[in-house]
Amino acid sequence: MVGSVLDKDNIANAIKGQDAVISCLGGDDNNKSTILTYMIKIVVDGMNESSVKRIAYIATAGIENEMPGLLAKILVSLLYKNVIDDHKNVANYIKKSNLEYTIAIPLSLVDGDLTKSYRKTTEGIPRGGRNISRKDVAHFLLDSIENDTHVNESIGLAY
Repeated sequence: MVGSVLDKDNIANAIKGQDAVISCLGGDDNNKSTILTYMIKIVVDGMNESSVKRIAYIATAGIENEMPGLLAKILVSLLYKNVIDDHKNVANYIKKSNLEYTIAIPLSLVDGDLTKSYRKTTEGIPRGGRNISRKDVAHFLLDSIENDTHVNESIGLAY
């Protein structure tokens, strides 16, 4: 299906009859924006209209203060404050929506192979972890939906 996430009717039609939604929406680089928040509201409204209760969402690291070390926190808050704020608003909106959610929080996405071998934590980012491939994040999102795991949890991901 081709369409725009900004088109409410298009999203409602895409969600109708589905078991779950996986959202990998991206924003406007680091420009000050609430586009992700706006888009997820359209998605959640479409889910509610179709009685779809399960969502898996990929956010950016920093939304739950999981960045290791003071220097990293300062650099990230200066360089990526706007992106983090928008993703944080999305995560909070999803958590308050009465949906069954899983929020994946990778530290850094890289191109790479599907390994199915990565670490997960409910507290921050896996210790010493720096990155994870997009394919392994996709695996995590699908697995959490298919096996109904990590429901109502935010999970840090890394190798």
